[in-house]
Amino acid sequence: MPRETGVEFFYLQFQGHQVFFTPLIEFQTHGENATPRLILTHYTDLLKYDKGIVLMRGEFSQGHFLKMLDGQSLVYQLQEYYVTGPLQKLSLLEQFHKEPAAFNYQTLIDQIGT
Repeated sequence: MPRETGVEFFYLQFQGHQVFFTPLIEFQTHGENATPRLILTHYTDLLKYDKGIVLMRGEFSQGHFLKMLDGQSLVYQLQEYYVTGPLQKLSLLEQFHKEPAAFNYQTLIDQIGT
């Protein structure tokens, strides 16, 4: 996430139909006790009726401020890197998972800016 004085990385955790967005620095500091800033919940009930629709609800954690535009940006980036993005974004995510030592964070930062 671009910030005035650089970038802020977020740790994503997938659990069932939920995605938890936690600032990486907080996760590194507090581990499993870190508080996510944004929680997405996907409701798949309409899929069983062949509607092809999944409803999504985002919820900000109380007492931890994240601007609405920041939340929207995180959700958009999640979609771009995990679902609908161009091959270069999907490939970068695959490299992060399979070859973390060779991963170039600057490439990710440059892509987020575009």
